[in-house]
Amino acid sequence: MIQLGMRIGYATSVDGIHWNRYPQPVIEPNAAWNKDGVVPGGVIKEDSIFKMWFGGGVGTAGYPSLTSKWKTGYATSSDGIHWTLFDDPVVSNGRSTDFDANEVLNACVIRSDSIYDMWYFGHNSGNRKGAIGYASSSDGINWTKYPKNPVISSASLQFPWAENYYDPSVYFDGEIFHMWFTGWDHNSQLIAIGYATSDTGQYKGIVDKLLVQVPEEYKLSQNYPNPFNPSTTICYSIPNPCPVRLKIYDILGNEIETLIDEEKSAAGVYRIKFNASDLSGGIYFYVFQAGNFVKSKRMILLK
Repeated sequence: MIQLGMRIGYATSVDGIHWNRYPQPVIEPNAAWNKDGVVPGGVIKEDSIFKMWFGGGVGTAGYPSLTSKWKTGYATSSDGIHWTLFDDPVVSNGRSTDFDANEVLNACVIRSDSIYDMWYFGHNSGNRKGAIGYASSSDGINWTKYPKNPVISSASLQFPWAENYYDPSVYFDGEIFHMWFTGWDHNSQLIAIGYATSDTGQYKGIVDKLLVQVPEEYKLSQNYPNPFNPSTTICYSIPNPCPVRLKIYDILGNEIETLIDEEKSAAGVYRIKFNASDLSGGIYFYVFQAGNFVKSKRMILLK
């Protein structure tokens, strides 16, 4: 029998100040892996469906021991109150030597380009260092952790006031990821909010420096948002310096606009915004060519 520990509640507000609390918990432990409690995580809404990546586990959250295991689960809802929970976690603990050996919590999830991005708090009972990891998914259920995790830690970001990192909150403006996080120093007991930026979502390096990740292959992502009005972002990756061309066509094959036609001197992940305010609504195509690589995708302009 599952023992009820921490549970997730729900409240609404019209002004962000005065809240109406739903009288009952909306998510409760539902399996052996989260029998000691569940805690809220990232929530987004897509196609009228709420999606939540919540924490759940065995033991006491925030105080990991060799036997405590906290993971990230997944649930969906049409109204934010009645939730359908997956039986199994979607992101689990790492190996005993990994930074997230005992806890995978506080998931922050957004959509960028054609994937889901997740940043989460990881903890290892061996070194008791809190750090932030990154994972990506095409469906929100099957996640791949970044192999060089953690992306924010005392080893990668040298802040004079923090050695532990928690509670990532991320905003994507179409070009740059912005993260606000909790930093905590054991010695001074100082707790404060820090800030970092990244052009890939996988933060690394000293403060104010961006991670330059070398892609392994040529790639053209689905524009985001899609459908869009009037602007959208197109992302592409190149593993080597090469000439790059990106053009927009209408459904009849007429060329509408050349967004890029230049030599890129460095490998990397690139983003460009397309503004269609002068175009009529409908289906358009964007064609990407980098060296001998050619790829096209469809996008929908709603007006």
